[in-house]
Amino acid sequence: MINYMAVRHIGIDDWAVRKRYTYGTTMVDLDTHKLVDMIPSRNEDDVARWLARFPNLELISRDGALFYRNAITRSHPDAIQVSDRFHYLKTITEYLREAIMHVLPTHIIMNADAPAVILSPSESPRHNTQPSEAWLRKQKLVAEVRAARSKGQSLTAIGRKYSLNRVTVAKYVAADFEWRPRQPTNLLLNFIPEAQRLAKEGYSPRAIYNQLVAKGYNRAYRTFREYWPQVQKKSMPQEAEHVTRKQFAGLLFKRTQSCAWTPAVQAVLNQYPLVKTILSLFFDFLLLCESYGLEALDHWLDNAAALNDPYVNKACAAIQRDYDAIQNSIIFREYSNGPMEGKNTKTKFVKRQMFGRMSFDVLRIKMLLLESA
Repeated sequence: MINYMAVRHIGIDDWAVRKRYTYGTTMVDLDTHKLVDMIPSRNEDDVARWLARFPNLELISRDGALFYRNAITRSHPDAIQVSDRFHYLKTITEYLREAIMHVLPTHIIMNADAPAVILSPSESPRHNTQPSEAWLRKQKLVAEVRAARSKGQSLTAIGRKYSLNRVTVAKYVAADFEWRPRQPTNLLLNFIPEAQRLAKEGYSPRAIYNQLVAKGYNRAYRTFREYWPQVQKKSMPQEAEHVTRKQFAGLLFKRTQSCAWTPAVQAVLNQYPLVKTILSLFFDFLLLCESYGLEALDHWLDNAAALNDPYVNKACAAIQRDYDAIQNSIIFREYSNGPMEGKNTKTKFVKRQMFGRMSFDVLRIKMLLLESA
């Protein structure tokens, strides 16, 4: 039986009863790390009525969902709300990563001896001039088919031996057969100089295609991407390290102690000072979350707002929207949604063991009995 009067510090979180269709809410006592109760809804009204049954709640840990914040405010306006650090760090990381992706070009050469060079996708290492393994295998197969034909074997026998259609064998042994890469159409050839100029300026293939369409190119984007690697010049230095902006933005997910500031990385940061500033903001936010930096959070918001970057502004808005709960997460460091995640995992494991043969009420009773055992 649930003791509604004894629960004071809890964590709440949602979990998927049926992903994308039905969600439930779980409550865990943060002092004992035991499951308290669960309901088959995360609707604001349902959660507010459910929380009102626990009159002595003093502190509630949650994620950044607005419906949970509003439900807690309605049912327990004096309770301390603590935003889970993992969730808001993830949100800030995603916004700052998008900010870096917006600043950087599509492809970068990381060379410590020279500034970063903008590359088009067709100049990446995957588009090299060496024959592919598939092409080498095809050449060997064609040679073996022709050798077998020269020895007098029939087309049917050769096809049976190499698992080929008789028509394919006839094509391979024809005197005029030669397999070549498909050549660019004359229409695209007319736009090659303009396309190469845009690639050198750092435009992505989609942006190049859009500009060519505005100037009269009327083929599909899929056709453009198929022919584009063949018409681009391969000019990337072999000794340079080639990375995409997605890989470079992955620096955000590393911590200050493990982030390798190599000369090549430093060269890119020097060429794009805004990226360096955004990375510094990210590391500063990590540090203030690890310390009791209440005033530092306000200082961080001022520095971030001064950049006037749309994605950084979204990060600031996310913090200001849940400012009090984030401040409380810095003050009450001993509380988080960690116990919640463990109980949600256990609940979903038990649910899958039931194979959908029982109702939510049976699942709830089963989980409560497991906790009381």
